[in-house]
Amino acid sequence: MPTPARAGATKAEVIASIAQRLGFETPVLSTGSTEPRSFFAAIDAAMGLGILSRTKQGMAREIVQFSGASWESRFESAGATVTLDGLRAVAEAVETIMLGRYAAPNQVSSIDATSTLDSYPGWAACAAIATSRELELLREIADLAEDGVEAPTVGEEACDGVPLSLAWPGSRLTVEAPNLGPELLAELRAAGWVIVEPIAAEIRAALTRRGSSEEV
Repeated sequence: MPTPARAGATKAEVIASIAQRLGFETPVLSTGSTEPRSFFAAIDAAMGLGILSRTKQGMAREIVQFSGASWESRFESAGATVTLDGLRAVAEAVETIMLGRYAAPNQVSSIDATSTLDSYPGWAACAAIATSRELELLREIADLAEDGVEAPTVGEEACDGVPLSLAWPGSRLTVEAPNLGPELLAELRAAGWVIVEPIAAEIRAALTRRGSSEEV
């Protein structure tokens, strides 16, 4: 198992720790220990966060906020870079997201969740053909049905026949599955899909983010 990202005494140490944690090559810092934008893009690609910002500070902010934490002014500098404290916040966010530690609101019991799913035809139809793991995830996010979120699909095909696990075609979002290797993941992302880990809190957060961006 990859070593958890550490606090680190320098920017280089924090960046190297995150890169090791997520399995991508450690980027080279430019003069003045300036972190490259590609570093945050690599985090986004590795975790399937669907970051919308294109600036270093904006990307770091989204990563931290995705974990449920707050972005603070001390995390960025006037030179459009992310401070050491900011990188440490990113490292903590990576850990939080990967371990699924942040609270998923409105958790309901399995019995109540099943009843909720049955009350919404689209969600019930999805649950009827879902695998045991997919059904577990559906129960954990059943409150989204009550909030009016579109029902997911199972087996939706994308990119010339790639079958997806739980997916929300309208939001171009799907849950990562064993059949999606690196090449297929890259192909899906290139086609505009956001891929999230099969963790209820991440699915909920991603759907909320996608919904908010579509309203803008």
